[in-house]
Amino acid sequence: MKKKPYRSSYSLEHYIKVLISLSIPIIAINLIVSFFSIITTREQNIAHISNTITLYQNETIRKTAAVEHFVRWTAIHEPLVETIETNTNYGDRIDAITTFRTRVSDNQYATGKEFQYFLFLEKQNLFLCCSALNLSYTDYKICKKELMQKIESKETLKNSNDWKILKIRNNFYLYYTITYNNRTFVAFISAKDMLKPLEDVNLGTNGYMLMRNFNNTTLIGTSSKKRTKDPSVGNPLFLSRLVFTNKDTNLPFTLNIYIDNWFYERILFIQVFVIIMAFIVALTLFVFLFYMQKKVIKPIHNFSLNLSKINEGTNLLDLQDGNIIELEQASQQFKNLMREITKLKINLYEQELEKKRIQIGFLQQQIKPHFYLNCLTTIYSMAQTKSYKEIETMALFTSNYLRYLFQTNKDFISLEYELNHVNDYLSIQSLRYGSAFSYEYQVGEGTRDAVIPPLILMTFIENVIKHCVSLTITLKIRLSVKKYQKEKKDYLHIVLRDTGPGFTTDVLNALNNRQSLAGEDGTRIGISNAITRLTFLYGEAYDLKFSNNDDMGASIELWLPLQSE
Repeated sequence: MKKKPYRSSYSLEHYIKVLISLSIPIIAINLIVSFFSIITTREQNIAHISNTITLYQNETIRKTAAVEHFVRWTAIHEPLVETIETNTNYGDRIDAITTFRTRVSDNQYATGKEFQYFLFLEKQNLFLCCSALNLSYTDYKICKKELMQKIESKETLKNSNDWKILKIRNNFYLYYTITYNNRTFVAFISAKDMLKPLEDVNLGTNGYMLMRNFNNTTLIGTSSKKRTKDPSVGNPLFLSRLVFTNKDTNLPFTLNIYIDNWFYERILFIQVFVIIMAFIVALTLFVFLFYMQKKVIKPIHNFSLNLSKINEGTNLLDLQDGNIIELEQASQQFKNLMREITKLKINLYEQELEKKRIQIGFLQQQIKPHFYLNCLTTIYSMAQTKSYKEIETMALFTSNYLRYLFQTNKDFISLEYELNHVNDYLSIQSLRYGSAFSYEYQVGEGTRDAVIPPLILMTFIENVIKHCVSLTITLKIRLSVKKYQKEKKDYLHIVLRDTGPGFTTDVLNALNNRQSLAGEDGTRIGISNAITRLTFLYGEAYDLKFSNNDDMGASIELWLPLQSE
């Protein structure tokens, strides 16, 4: 019985049906998610506005309480008012009025400049403006006249602890009065100034807020249109209403907030429109795919089968049934192209290896010249002081050290060889600095034959000497090398610690993030080059950590794969 060939894929029609079947639930889910996201966003916006209004009310309660206390205390206890009443000397009265106005102005720093104050002395028939006017002079005269009438008719004595409403030329004002014997002291503020802190609250394009008094009379609103009816009655779908009554806050007004929700409904409509358009585009694409299957997809499929046979090393078959001339020409040239690509890969690989060798050599040479100059400068200084014995010792150590530098043309050297020349380097530095530093090292068993990149330890130790040696405090340098095993692999763990000032925060962050500290003038090139060389040689197989000790000084820890000569 002949075995039926295994079919690893379905027809294009099958995938189109699957896509159509998936499109319907996806569109429904998108609509549901959009609806709930809009509801959640609207609720969060309303909650944000409610919190803002609550904060505004708390601050207004504080200010009005402070104003009420100030008005009561001033009307009853203020000695300057008594001076104005009783002193017959004109100059003394003027001085008392000036001082009193200064005191009122000082109080306005706590309650706000929007609160104005007036004082009326009945026996003296004296009406004083005690603060800077926020009214036009015409409105001030009307205000004065209205307040005088209310004081003379004893209307201000009714419900004296409440804020009252005064209307001046279609503008509403709130005032608070205390009458004591001959004195009447008035705090005065416009409803517009009272509502001003809420002007920047975003209520939507058509959203607004209204301030109303006890009698439900609209005092002021943030909308420029005059509204006499409840706007939420005619269009409840696109407006949310919040009411903050005076009963809950004891403020002299009620706030009605109308939030425009049309913005969120528009988002929903736009999303539905986008989904419908996407569905139409998908249907158009499916029709196009039906057409492309016969004219393009099938010939390309045959061509792909021929290419797979090329990978298997067989000859090209059935090249003439593709019905596309370009595909037939491409298949004829494909073998030659593969041969050229293979040659190109080999050439690029060899060039990259050579480039890496040149870069490593260049990095090694960069860190040498400045030390030559230091050695020659030290010998010159010794010659000036005729320290011939020290010159001989310095020249010998320098010769050994420079011989080592010129011989480090390999990628790796033994750890023991590196340590010997670290000792030569520190011997040179001890001739320069005397007993300004001490050095000790500890090498674990089985590590002396390990190989490391040349000048790595020298670079780190030279950095310590350069930045940490002080003539006042002896610097201690400790180096330890031991084996370390991680994930069944052996590593060389090198730790270098000193008692210097340590790394600054910026330098520490840069080093641990493998960022270069080298300047354009050639400074700070040592450690940066060392990190770059380690990356070239080990890739991600090494680890380097810079830190500061708990007491003082810096610490450098290096983990390298353990390799021997």
